[in-house]
Amino acid sequence: MSPDRTRIESLFEAALELEPEQRFEFVVASCGTNDAMRDAVLQLLSAHSRAGVLDVAPAALFDEQAMPSRLGAYRLLREIGRGGMGVVYDAERDDGQFRRRAAIKIIRQGSDPELLQRVLAERQILAGLDHPNIARLVDGGITPDGRPYLVMEHVDGLPIDVYCERMRLTVAERLRLFTVVARAVEFAHRNLIVHRDLKPSNILVTPDGRPKLLDFGVAKLLHPWLSDAPITRERQALTLEYASPEQLRGESLTTTTDVYSLGVVLYELLTGRRPHEQHERSLPAHTAAVCRGDIERASSRVLRSEQLRSAQGVERVVDPAVIAHARQVTPPRLARQLVGDIDAILDMALRVEPVRRYGSAELMAHDIERHLTDRTVHAHQGSRRYAFAKLVRRHRIPALALALAIAAVVGGAAAATWQATIAERERQRAEAALADAEQVADFLVGLFNPGDQLSAPMTVRDVVQRGESHLDELRAQPDVQARMLGAIGAIQESLGEFEEGQRATARALALLRAEDAEESAQGAKLLNQFGRLLRRRGEYDSAQAVFFRARDIQQRVLDPADPDLSETLQNLARISVYLGDFEEAERRAQAAVDLQLRTLGEAHRMRVNMLTQLGAIQRARGRYVESERTLREAIALRPRAVGSTRSEILNDRFQLATVVHADSTRAAEAEALFRAELPGLREDSRDDVAFLTWGEESIAELLERRGDLTEGERLRRHVYDLRAQYLGRDHTSTAGAQMLLGITILSAGRLEEAHAHLTEAAEIYRRALGTRHPAYAISQVNLSDSYLALGQRAAADTALGTALSIRGERYGPTSHGYIDALRRRGIVRARMGRYEEAEAMLDEALRIAESQGYTSYVRSVHHSFADLYTAWRRPADAARHRELASTP
Repeated sequence: MSPDRTRIESLFEAALELEPEQRFEFVVASCGTNDAMRDAVLQLLSAHSRAGVLDVAPAALFDEQAMPSRLGAYRLLREIGRGGMGVVYDAERDDGQFRRRAAIKIIRQGSDPELLQRVLAERQILAGLDHPNIARLVDGGITPDGRPYLVMEHVDGLPIDVYCERMRLTVAERLRLFTVVARAVEFAHRNLIVHRDLKPSNILVTPDGRPKLLDFGVAKLLHPWLSDAPITRERQALTLEYASPEQLRGESLTTTTDVYSLGVVLYELLTGRRPHEQHERSLPAHTAAVCRGDIERASSRVLRSEQLRSAQGVERVVDPAVIAHARQVTPPRLARQLVGDIDAILDMALRVEPVRRYGSAELMAHDIERHLTDRTVHAHQGSRRYAFAKLVRRHRIPALALALAIAAVVGGAAAATWQATIAERERQRAEAALADAEQVADFLVGLFNPGDQLSAPMTVRDVVQRGESHLDELRAQPDVQARMLGAIGAIQESLGEFEEGQRATARALALLRAEDAEESAQGAKLLNQFGRLLRRRGEYDSAQAVFFRARDIQQRVLDPADPDLSETLQNLARISVYLGDFEEAERRAQAAVDLQLRTLGEAHRMRVNMLTQLGAIQRARGRYVESERTLREAIALRPRAVGSTRSEILNDRFQLATVVHADSTRAAEAEALFRAELPGLREDSRDDVAFLTWGEESIAELLERRGDLTEGERLRRHVYDLRAQYLGRDHTSTAGAQMLLGITILSAGRLEEAHAHLTEAAEIYRRALGTRHPAYAISQVNLSDSYLALGQRAAADTALGTALSIRGERYGPTSHGYIDALRRRGIVRARMGRYEEAEAMLDEALRIAESQGYTSYVRSVHHSFADLYTAWRRPADAARHRELASTP
């Protein structure tokens, strides 16, 4: 290791011992006039704030080795992770024999002998861990430049915490899932291996609900004969938030170290926060808190709100109602589910002294299973009364029968008669409920229709829970049950709970399919709903196939003039936009408008709505003249469109203002159109807020174009606050507002603040939509700008690589978004001094843009070429591209 690198790592470790607000001044003072050393230390500190202390070894951040295109039979696709040992890539075997996805870990260049010894040990570890819930070792080898690599099973899944929240698993379901993980850990322990880095991101859950344990790269071998050299430096390989007291103190580790980490994971799965989360930004404070063992009981913590600060410095509020809703209960009921056994289990797993914890992960899993089956748990030092209560709960029916028998004996014939009366009354009530089930379904479907009134206040989620509570009563009426499930799915869609809505709608469709009733108007309607939910989750190809299925059914069973067919055509047009095929989108929208003209008439409400959508699609294609003409036609017809809502009228006007807004020469006119609508919009109306935030975002952009960043930022903060109020801070629309706010702050030069907002927005998209959604790609593009501004070029390159992969997968390699990400990545490579790579990327971007006729992108790429050749000291080439960029 060079003296400079040694000094950099030494300063980095010293800075970590300081409070965050003291670190910058310390680094500047320590580095003096050595700007390169100062920047390197600050880059390490920035990475530390994003990844968790010691999660990434400092030396790993110096490694910017280019991704190989192939390794043996495997083609490398993209980088998916970076840590102390090296880099992990998504890969695919394509040697002509068969295709299979894999994850390849390449050990970083220049690794010391101890680290190389560790990877050889990891090969042996993985080869010996044949378990259905542990990712398998597939292959291994040496790269052409001499670096070892591992080929591992590719696990398509979500981190266990994200999976549990997204699927809204109950406490019991989370506990059952966790026991599977604990038993996989116990399997590793029986093979004398301690994982040492258990955390949600190392426990993925596949779509079919199977957990998979990943990353034994930091595992400690308890049987030395597997390795020729001891593996030390135990402090280096941990993630601060999940580390045990003995890890933080640098002491020897045993299987109980993993038990502690499992306890942290379980605490987080049940409460939505970690035991010591408030201390994570300071290593000394966190270590002290963990070693004191001061942990609030889970059952009391879920009842209070908290304001926490993320590793990126962004504050968030943990709301008990939100946490409980994700577990399908209320806060008081969640607390009751955790008090007693679960509090005791967590207390035993999280004890400071290793000898007082569970002796193994299996014992912890066994206690959880005993709790789930109403048996006494070893962690709970219960009384005879506790044991008797468990016995009664475990044998409810015999206990109830015994109680009734005693009551009959004591109370005599009068009590028996009274019991019979109650039973008869309950039977009649059940029959009435079943007979009225269809009326309940009608009530639920019609609940949100204009003009409906309820006798008592009721939230939307109350209605969903009410509907779900009736489902089991409808087993004898699958068609009614399907309607109920479809209505619940529609409500969940409106709440932004897309996975839950998709699940309910899929169940409804399955019921119809079982009754051979999918080929019906109701089946087509549910298919349209299912397709919309797929679209909202970014599964565009699947959504399009579902919409085609709905259209085929409707063409067979509906009258050609039925409005439902027009709705399907509208969905098909919209999905073409998301697939990046704007030409096809316009063709489909125009076909729908023409069909509606023949069947519904010129000024029918559905046709006017379709005209507005057609105008929006034309705008997306850059056909502003046609778009404005179409939208003005819709506005002119709207007064004759019977039944049009205020929201539809506002949508017409805002779409027109947005078209004018796209023309930079008509900025004043666009601002006037938006401002004319704002006074009539109220902040206390959910419907109005959607348009209010649309208008304020557009005005903010116009203000920023003319340099008024202060007023632009004020409006963007207002938009963010309104969406957070109505939709919640974790909603994707709120994340979009936060992302735009971060971009504005970045333009104002407040780099760290901007980066915090952009990072938080990207994390919300990741949790809500996953890492293959186009919205996540947008967040990565914007994050790359902040990384670049902060001098973190490798991080910017990685973010753009992710965006490029998503856009290529979703929209294809000729789309606008793909070209934009490719051009931006070329700029980053130029900043890194990798000029040949930058030139190749820009050449490809220019070729695609020219072949597709994307004039504006052609000019942008020429501008980027000019910047590249200027940095490369090729002035003649730079001047040529600058001239081409200015050519109309």
